[in-house]
Amino acid sequence: MMIDIDHFKAVNDTYGHAVGDTVIKEVALIIQRGIRDIDTACRWGGEEFVVLSPMTTKENAVQPALRILTSVSGHAFYGMGDKKTTISIGVADTSCTGIDSADKMVQAADKALYEAKEKGRNRVETAM
Repeated sequence: MMIDIDHFKAVNDTYGHAVGDTVIKEVALIIQRGIRDIDTACRWGGEEFVVLSPMTTKENAVQPALRILTSVSGHAFYGMGDKKTTISIGVADTSCTGIDSADKMVQAADKALYEAKEKGRNRVETAM
């Protein structure tokens, strides 16, 4: 999974970088709580995260991705009052066309992530 916080620049611009940092930390905790012990989650940079789920098809990764998405969109983030934030998620696995390396899998998940953003954000898309 490649996960990106939607409209994160607006969070920083509206509420300040301290709240933005808190949002990143809280999203990271939500992601960690939404995955299995054998999965690995890490910050990819900025407001992006990657989740590696060994021996998991993209179809089987959609359910935890949706669980994480729902948890984030329903979460009351510290310092943001009633304002909610959302995430977009791209999912890929080794069955996707042309994937023969870790770099290509990341590229496929990233492409699916941007498809999720183009389709309106706050959603999960899978790579082909």
